[in-house]
Amino acid sequence: MQVPREGRDHLDKEYLSLAEVAEYVGVKRASLYYYLNALDIRRHKFNLDKRAYISLADAKRIKEIKDKPWTAGERDGEGPQTKVA
Repeated sequence: MQVPREGRDHLDKEYLSLAEVAEYVGVKRASLYYYLNALDIRRHKFNLDKRAYISLADAKRIKEIKDKPWTAGERDGEGPQTKVA
């Protein structure tokens, strides 16, 4: 479901739904799950609401890492191995 343009000011909320985060970051929902798992970001569920939410700070973190992947750090065990003789 597409959110109308006038309803896209998500940045005044403390928590965003996964659909809102995907739209804010500019990724599909499957890619959003990749970021959530890779960055160990916790999803929150609140009483009387079956949707999952993440904090605005975490949404901004995902967007920054999507735009600048080097800010996430390097993978462990990856990269060139140098041996000292």
